[in-house]
Amino acid sequence: MNKQPNQQLGKFKRGARELETDQSAKDRQYQKFVEKARELETDESEEAFDRALEKVVKAPPPKDEKQKT
Repeated sequence: MNKQPNQQLGKFKRGARELETDQSAKDRQYQKFVEKARELETDESEEAFDRALEKVVKAPPPKDEKQKT
């Protein structure tokens, strides 16, 4: 008797359960993130993002082409 197809089916089922577990863990992590963001009353507007970005990133002043010579 050849039990190989049954073994392959068992591996497939184990793989499917692992993927399901990974996805549910990602879903739980996402839910925790959303809950924390709501708790902190985050603002998702583009203006709020731009204000926060300006606090973190400062662009160097533009170089004047005349100064190179």
